[in-house]
Amino acid sequence: MQNYRCWWHGCSLIFGVVDHLKQHLLTDHTNPNFQTLKCRWKNCDAFFTSRKGSKQDAVGHIERHAEDDSRIDS
Repeated sequence: MQNYRCWWHGCSLIFGVVDHLKQHLLTDHTNPNFQTLKCRWKNCDAFFTSRKGSKQDAVGHIERHAEDDSRIDS
């Protein structure tokens, strides 16, 4: 069985579906009205601002963490 762990600073939730992890990241760890956003994923130091295009970049960045860096075997 494949599981997906949230590696956001201070979070240890595990999801059975990667889309649930993505939704968690975007609803619980980000604010849609952010002026600035620092990615708090383990070993990441990406930083985004609210300038044009950056919000979409932030969403894509966070979703890539979910897809690429969260798989754990149970």
